[in-house]
Amino acid sequence: MFSLGGLFILVAVFYIYTYSEIVSVKHDIAKYESDLEIIRVQNAGLKNQLYAMTDSSKLEALAAEQGMVSEKNPQWQFASQY
Repeated sequence: MFSLGGLFILVAVFYIYTYSEIVSVKHDIAKYESDLEIIRVQNAGLKNQLYAMTDSSKLEALAAEQGMVSEKNPQWQFASQY
């Protein structure tokens, strides 16, 4: 009789511990998902900034500021030729 009561208590403690761990993992997953969404929004903002900085009209204006000239027939040289 004593061993049956002890086994019951052991199983109950194991069940409570397991339930607590599952709840903890679910909370961690929810936190990580919200963190991931924040990072995705930040990433989208950074991509927008990058695309704005590399817009062809802005690059052409920067090249004009630096005194660069657009060549109609560029002569390309490759490092593999040397």
